[in-house]
Amino acid sequence: MAGIWKEINLGAIKKAETAAQPDHKGPEVLTVFHNRFMSVFSFHVTLRDWKVLSSTNSYLCANIVSLTEETIATGKIYTFLDVSGRQVILPFMYHQSQGSACIRSVCETQKMYVSILGQFVPSVHDSFGFKIVVVSGKIPTRFRWLNWENYSAIRKAFQITS
Repeated sequence: MAGIWKEINLGAIKKAETAAQPDHKGPEVLTVFHNRFMSVFSFHVTLRDWKVLSSTNSYLCANIVSLTEETIATGKIYTFLDVSGRQVILPFMYHQSQGSACIRSVCETQKMYVSILGQFVPSVHDSFGFKIVVVSGKIPTRFRWLNWENYSAIRKAFQITS
């Protein structure tokens, strides 16, 4: 399903990006942690940062220079969403009384796209915090046991403060 999502949505997103205003640079991406085989990035978005493709599809694009062709091909990239103070890995089903939506991510060289698919009714006060963990293909043996889909475990193992 992720492959189909990537094909369909990246085509529509690229078409929308081409038509978008060139001065829109996306959310500010901060480097939270970096060592020789891993980087952690963070960005925060509000309702106005999402671009609408249709009534059931919105997206955003964050520029992350560490997303190289080699990293994408040989490494691992994990995207986490802050939900009530907890980091949950994407894809994530977001349930509301009005409906539900799936929040997914996909990456290309130097770009991370996050999309909301489904019936999602955000409040003007809603904001979303994301963490991106980019791991090279050469993880030291002592960290291979780590559950890379658990941001709390990553924080603890690397003593990351945020």
